[in-house]
Amino acid sequence: AKESGLKIGIQATKLAIAGFVVPFMAVYTPALMLQDPGPIAAQFGYPVEVAYIVVKACMGIVLWGAAAVGFLARRMAWWERLIAFCAGVLLVAAIPLTDETGWALSFAWIGWHFWRARRATAQA
Repeated sequence: AKESGLKIGIQATKLAIAGFVVPFMAVYTPALMLQDPGPIAAQFGYPVEVAYIVVKACMGIVLWGAAAVGFLARRMAWWERLIAFCAGVLLVAAIPLTDETGWALSFAWIGWHFWRARRATAQA
């Protein structure tokens, strides 16, 4: 590839950082490992809780990956990367208040990001 091994290693580490979401979530939410039914299972059933946790983990992976790489629909500024990282951290934590805050922050940020990307494409 005629590229420095250090640059390739740094890029690989950026891509792999998002993989740390799943082990953290496995510790904080045992339902991801199909072990301990949590509060959602009591109300909606165990399969619904597992599906919710898997979707939450996928969103955390996307947010952490976008924050690490610095690109989603377009290049991201440092503050956009910080927002994506914080939203991912809020989703990984297993406290109900952080779930709601993380979902709200992630949906607001993703919607705004794609709106700006589409607007920049239309102006070009």
